[in-house]
Amino acid sequence: MIGRQLGHYRVEAPLGKGGMGEVWLALDLRLEREVALKILPPEDGLDERRRKRFLREARLASSLNHPNIVAIYDVGQTGGFDYIAMERVRGETLRERLQRGKLGVGATREIVQQVLSALRAAHAAGISHRDLKPSNVMVTETGIVKVLDFGLAQQEEAVTGDETRTQLTAVGAVLGTYGYMAPEQYLGERSDARSDVFSLGVLWFELLSGESAFRGATRSEQMRAMLSEGAREIRDVVREVGEQEAAIVMRCLATKAENRYRDAGEVLAALESLREPAKRRVWQVAAAGVLVLALAGGMAYRQGKNAAPAAGASAVTGDLERARTALERYDVPGRMETAVAEAEAALARDAKSAAAYQVLALAKVLEHYVKRDPLLLKQAEGFARRAVELNQFLGSAHGVLGWALSLAGRLEEAEKPLRQGLELNPKSEHAHLGLAFWEAKRQRAEAAEKHYQAAEAIRPQLWYVHAMAGSHYYAQGEYEKARVSFEKGRGFAPDNVRVLNSLASAYHQLGRDEDAIATLQRAIELRPTGTMYTNLGTLLFFRGQYDRALMAMEKAVELDPGDGPKWGNLADTLRWVPGRRKDSVEAYGTAIRLVEEKLAKAPEDPEWLGFLALYRVKSGQREGAREVVEKLAARKGLAPEARYAVGVTAELLGQRAMAVEWIGSAVEKGYSLEEVRNDPELAGLRADVNFRRMESRLIAARKEN
Repeated sequence: MIGRQLGHYRVEAPLGKGGMGEVWLALDLRLEREVALKILPPEDGLDERRRKRFLREARLASSLNHPNIVAIYDVGQTGGFDYIAMERVRGETLRERLQRGKLGVGATREIVQQVLSALRAAHAAGISHRDLKPSNVMVTETGIVKVLDFGLAQQEEAVTGDETRTQLTAVGAVLGTYGYMAPEQYLGERSDARSDVFSLGVLWFELLSGESAFRGATRSEQMRAMLSEGAREIRDVVREVGEQEAAIVMRCLATKAENRYRDAGEVLAALESLREPAKRRVWQVAAAGVLVLALAGGMAYRQGKNAAPAAGASAVTGDLERARTALERYDVPGRMETAVAEAEAALARDAKSAAAYQVLALAKVLEHYVKRDPLLLKQAEGFARRAVELNQFLGSAHGVLGWALSLAGRLEEAEKPLRQGLELNPKSEHAHLGLAFWEAKRQRAEAAEKHYQAAEAIRPQLWYVHAMAGSHYYAQGEYEKARVSFEKGRGFAPDNVRVLNSLASAYHQLGRDEDAIATLQRAIELRPTGTMYTNLGTLLFFRGQYDRALMAMEKAVELDPGDGPKWGNLADTLRWVPGRRKDSVEAYGTAIRLVEEKLAKAPEDPEWLGFLALYRVKSGQREGAREVVEKLAARKGLAPEARYAVGVTAELLGQRAMAVEWIGSAVEKGYSLEEVRNDPELAGLRADVNFRRMESRLIAARKEN
């Protein structure tokens, strides 16, 4: 086949086998682009029934214009060959990915969400996949998931590796694959969208565990186990999976179709509603992005969902307006999902809508602020690059591309699209936000501040612009500026608990603890989280109310058992509760283990190194603490929190001069002097004459300013 021309496609190389034919890499000679060409050989084409099924696949797949479904470009016949020209996807199948081992919970969830997004579009159109499995899902080089082989024909027999397709002879039977098809498919009964939900559950289980959801050494044994005993409990195999997510997986795997979710849309809604673990910090500040709120009685965002859509460009514009409006409050349950669905609807109307791809890219960037998942940034990059490819003059697309690259740490690559974005559209708040982040990573705080101020001026009603600016000021120790920005953010999102938490943090650093407590109480009323409780406990701790602080800290680790700094806060509190100092050592041990896990991924992170130094010295590991402090002290440009950690550790190591120097520099950079005065670890330091001189000097300098 290599070198043969079919229509205006020249076959270049083999790619593999699809559901109903061989797949080849080909060159579209008219448009000069690579395509994947699925070819039905002449001997199969002689079977008219098989040929009709082959063409049916093309029609079904082409009707699903969706970013997570491989696009169909063309269908034709020449020289006895039937062919389908499809999007050329560069990447690997999930089968190939699984050969390297199971995926983590976060990576699996992101892949599953994209598969569900594709299935949701299909199910809404009345189309079921019927053969979802790892070899039919690809992940591109930029992290975009693509579902393959939609609309496979019924009653086909084929053998591909160890996955044996079976012909089901009962009326209404459909093609399936041992180990992945639903029980009703295996039994030859009627199948529908719930059958895809089951197959998705099998795939989900395998990505998480690297194993089949059913007991047995062979596919046949696993199918018998599926029918007789059902799926294994995912949390028995992978303990890291949260209870809520595990419940969703197991409902997908219900043996009886009526016990599963109705379709992929219901599964996706359930998955999107899950809350993510809170961000770490001793006094935990929400970094720019905000976790999805779980507010009771939330109403569906989009009204009139069954209304007939408008036609043409006005319909695309309407879709995108709804998407952008939803993203403005992406912290509210369902809004992120709504934004993505509306952008996908725009692409279904116009596959070349650069604006729709830009909205999808922005959605992934904002979601990254919630989930901190690198795969989301790869997706954002892919969507943004497609937007720029379609419309090189779209400044916001350039800006979001640079923002995603900056967040991924690719600062050299990020500068050009960021500058281009601002040149093309000087009033793009997203280009300003991306440049602000980029400048901050370059240690140019003043330049970053200018871009944050510009973004706030351009879109003053956008809460997350103020939240991001506030987080920048907080990191610089400029707590009064942080307070102003967080208060603005609260004005536009009064029910946003992470903004409230950040504002409470700023109040605390400014010595306004009563305001901080009141703000935290409001946040806890809206949604109690580990972060809220640890911050409340911190306030009580510094007031010397250790028994009450202990109750809050215990609640914090109960809600976030995998958060090292929360365990460190609990240990700090136990250390000062009479009779509980021994218990603190065990809690410090847990905190150290969790922090070391983070440092294994980011060994130079000064925040985590500061935590490690403190927990080691307080638990008696003096030499280990000394080693970390020396490493930190050699660094330049440390944030106030890291400087404070160095100072406290030095004091506990008996290095008083070093402690005075580093705590003084922390306060100079903006760390709360009030907190220094209340920290019980520093009682001896506060009596030192050198500390008193430093304190007087700092107070005088502040009065002058």
